[in-house]
Amino acid sequence: MDTRVRFQDGVVIVEPVSRLIGASIVELRDTLYSEIGRHTSPHILFDFHRTRRIDSGGLGVLLNALALVKKRGGSLGVMNLSKIKSLLMQGHLLRCFEHYDEEHTAVSCLLHAA
Repeated sequence: MDTRVRFQDGVVIVEPVSRLIGASIVELRDTLYSEIGRHTSPHILFDFHRTRRIDSGGLGVLLNALALVKKRGGSLGVMNLSKIKSLLMQGHLLRCFEHYDEEHTAVSCLLHAA
């Protein structure tokens, strides 16, 4: 698994590649927590366009990240959910996250959400 991180106007964009299952979750968690720790009020956007699958451990990392970001006064959003949206809907977790269709809209909204 490869987790790509890039920055756009003060928002950390995290792109998990392939599947968020098993050992790959550790890499995502470590990358994510490192980025959250670097910012006083972190703004995180997950772009799932390269993610094919996610399991309960991956969902746990997302929910923990959401709690950490909110605790620090930041914001967290998701986009490009097509391949994992049904899982989020089945678990009634989609409503926990702000979700977006376009990156520029997501970046603008996340910066003004906190």
